[in-house]
Amino acid sequence: MLQRQRRGSRPGRPWRGRGWALVVLAAALLPSLAVSAQEPGLTVQLTGFTADSWPQAQALVTVLDSGGRPVAALTETHFQAQLNGSPVPVVDATTGVDSSLPIAVVLGLDVSGSMKEGGALEQAKVAARRFLEGLAPQDSVAILTFHDTVDLVQPFTVDLAAAGAAIDGLTAAGATALYQATAESVRLAAEAEGSRRLVVLLSDGLDHGSVLSRTDALTTAETLGVPVFAIGLGADIDRDYLQELAEKSGGRFAETPSPEGLAQLYQEVGELLRGQYILTLDASGLGLAKQEAATLRVDATVDERTGGDERIVCPQRLCVALSGLEAGERLEETRTLTAQVVAEDPVVSVTFLVDGAAVLELAEPPYQFTFDPASFSKGEHVVTVEAATLADKVRTNEVTLRIGAAPGGLSGNLFAIGVILMAAIGGALLFLLYLRGRRRGGQERVASPWQPEPPPAHHAAQQPGRSLRKEEPLPPPTASQEPLGHLRVISAPLAGETFPVGSAPVSIGTGYRCLIRLREAGEGEQEIASEHARVWIREGQLMVHEVRRLTETGALGGGWQILTPGDVFVVGPHTFRFELAADGSTEPAGEETAFVDVPDILRDRSDRRGAQMAADAAVPSAASVPEEAREGGPTLATWGGASQDASPDRPGPARLEPEE
Repeated sequence: MLQRQRRGSRPGRPWRGRGWALVVLAAALLPSLAVSAQEPGLTVQLTGFTADSWPQAQALVTVLDSGGRPVAALTETHFQAQLNGSPVPVVDATTGVDSSLPIAVVLGLDVSGSMKEGGALEQAKVAARRFLEGLAPQDSVAILTFHDTVDLVQPFTVDLAAAGAAIDGLTAAGATALYQATAESVRLAAEAEGSRRLVVLLSDGLDHGSVLSRTDALTTAETLGVPVFAIGLGADIDRDYLQELAEKSGGRFAETPSPEGLAQLYQEVGELLRGQYILTLDASGLGLAKQEAATLRVDATVDERTGGDERIVCPQRLCVALSGLEAGERLEETRTLTAQVVAEDPVVSVTFLVDGAAVLELAEPPYQFTFDPASFSKGEHVVTVEAATLADKVRTNEVTLRIGAAPGGLSGNLFAIGVILMAAIGGALLFLLYLRGRRRGGQERVASPWQPEPPPAHHAAQQPGRSLRKEEPLPPPTASQEPLGHLRVISAPLAGETFPVGSAPVSIGTGYRCLIRLREAGEGEQEIASEHARVWIREGQLMVHEVRRLTETGALGGGWQILTPGDVFVVGPHTFRFELAADGSTEPAGEETAFVDVPDILRDRSDRRGAQMAADAAVPSAASVPEEAREGGPTLATWGGASQDASPDRPGPARLEPEE
């Protein structure tokens, strides 16, 4: 050992500080030695949450050891739970095999051409069939395959024999639309009944041919909250993507180099489901509102091993959380706001509003809006996010912010100092002028240097029909868009006027922020809301969405229309006809047609329930909606019956009635 000698000591005598150095080194190593001596911790995953009997709720939890195997024989005493940081009693814990809660599983199978090699597809069929054998009678399964396209070969069914027959009939060909298959599998699982929903996704290669991006697929999986058990086969898989997919969705990732290992991996997924814990929580002592999203954390402790997980949950079918901004925060620079939607039903749209006016509407996640303070006036503003689902459920969340410097502080103090200095200088000038005037005998009139200038000429006259309102903030700028069609007014009082419509939603109403602004209702006329409806064009059709609002008698609005060129709809005394632009121009196409009486489905509400019951027989179910109409956005809503049209020899527009 190399020894250091202290200066002035005798040769050959070790440094006396060596012993203290060893003590310090040992003390530094003790914590790490103690940690290495402990057993590895637990992996805890929150994979589901339901609150049908709120304030009692159920959380679905998976507990794994260091080898990835389920930890068995745990009771409620092994778990601790918190909601928004407050402890929640865990009153019961049962395993999946002992629970009567059904499981809804989507089996996503890669049937691209590469699955022909080495008998991969045949081995995948055997593994999937064995997985079905481990399901309970109340469990349901759907079979989805992907190659160049994504195909649903078997919708959800409890008939496991039918599901097995669908698996046996699979063949391999084409490319690998992996990203698209991910999003479609998760959406399909999210539509299933119950809280125990998952996707088992098998892939043997990289994505090729998807219409969705990698980011879109991952965001969809993370937003809908359905765990994905991703299985990779072979050496050509996108390992990074599958691992991230499993992590973001709360699932698991596993891989095998050969098809012979698939049966074991599918068996392990079945064991995870049977070993899953269903925890019953009692939140009665917290006083949490059912309509508010909350952060749930669950920890498990077994001997000296611990682990935990948390996620945002919703005690009802739909909750909206708005992040990126604190209530009352003073904003001075651009900020990205994110809406996290927790829903049991597919989300149709998420709309951001500033001071009640819609500024951005999104049909797909991520639901984000970039707020630029430079686009708004100084003062207080309210940012609202509104989410709507296929089941016509609507929830909002809002936060108040301020733009501009806070009173006081450095800028406020400098302003105050400046005012004082200007007042002092002005006083001195006035005093000097006063003395000068006295010397001249007081015959000259002294003019005040602070006399205000007359207001500009354009302030003297107000706009006809509208008074100046200084308290109104400037409306937010709207993104320019290429006009795809028009709304032509074919009835008084705006008959003959046309308004361009594009792919981005624009508002119709009496509010000064509406791009299609109508006059307020006169005496005896039906009231028109400040923002009555929003319209935009998608795939040659006009989407008309009535904005939901509250009245003394309850909530009104929320209805949908999907119109084709030539169809009409009514808002108050105004009748609009939808026209597509001809040859890319903004001139309206078609000739004027005589106006006939058209029911105002956005206004008239008398005997609506009877009309709806009469049309129920002709209403297709959501499951029967063509796949091309289920690409997201308003077309996902339940289709209603036809109404009258301005043209008597053509069918009326598709209508969507709000839930009574």
